Amino acid sequence: MKSMPKILLIVSIVIIIVSIGIISFKYIESTSNKDKVEQGNTNFTEKYTPLENLTSNDFDLMSCLKNNYYTLISSEISYSGTNDFIVYYKDELDSFIANVNSNIPDVIRVVQYGSDEKESFIKDIEFNKDKFIVKNDYRGFGDFSEEDRKIVTNEYDAKKYKLIVDSTPIVNEGAKTYYKINLVPNNNSEPIYLCNYFEIPEDTESNFKLEFINDSSKGRQLILSKSENSKYNYDIYSYNGDVNIIINNEKFALRDALLNNRISVEEILDKANKDAKESKIFKGAYSDGGSVDYFYTNYTILKYHTLGGNRDMYIGELAMDINVLNDLYYNLYERPSA
Repeated sequence: MKSMPKILLIVSIVIIIVSIGIISFKYIESTSNKDKVEQGNTNFTEKYTPLENLTSNDFDLMSCLKNNYYTLISSEISYSGTNDFIVYYKDELDSFIANVNSNIPDVIRVVQYGSDEKESFIKDIEFNKDKFIVKNDYRGFGDFSEEDRKIVTNEYDAKKYKLIVDSTPIVNEGAKTYYKINLVPNNNSEPIYLCNYFEIPEDTESNFKLEFINDSSKGRQLILSKSENSKYNYDIYSYNGDVNIIINNEKFALRDALLNNRISVEEILDKANKDAKESKIFKGAYSDGGSVDYFYTNYTILKYHTLGGNRDMYIGELAMDINVLNDLYYNLYERPSA
């Protein structure tokens, strides 16, 4: 019994040591996480292919949309006489602006296509608390001089420049809003232009819209087989995600809506063609017999129409690549040539 106080003392010491260890670990973990938040993301090489390693093929809009070279893509297209800078991956831009405003380091790559070659560029923008570092690359666009074809790097003191987003409503063109992003100096001298885009309001005329939920683990999934509905002589798939459709404010799985004739593929494709004609989305085509894809802001519709007879339809992630689908799911005679 006399040894009990000694045992209690030893147990107490062990408990104190363990407690100190746990508290120290929690503090280190907390400090580490805090440092990670404050450091943000400033490593371009982890997020993007270095500008110096890009080839001329990487400057093509279709390549940009289908590959992870860029985050913000602002493309000027003119199908109906009006010029719109459609914006893709805008959530990346919103995140970058929010981090800058919160003094959290971050990086973003912008690619912009314009009818004026001087408005076409790739631009790396880095914010690291002390300064903005802007790399301009015009090499892949137009007939520029050797000087213009170089990658030019400029630095701007973050204490003297602020990132400003200016918005201008364009009332006479369907209530669009024009956004211009500049680095504005404190002394009210000429701002440094970064990029611009239009924000086009949602379509209020159509009674339906597709909803795509990204999930890269899902690969290809059959939405509707041609054997299940005599209206279609082709299969309909999703790729790397799930597809719903909202009709008159009511949501359905696309499969259920097609099976129950709430919507047809023809209506979906008619709307896509109308959106492209009105410069709301980008439409691409292939020299294979008539395959086309439609690039919405967060998903792509691909309708095969090959000389080999492939008529399948896909709704998938924005970066969905016809060449990847061909390699994975079709034999040589069904493949379109890009």
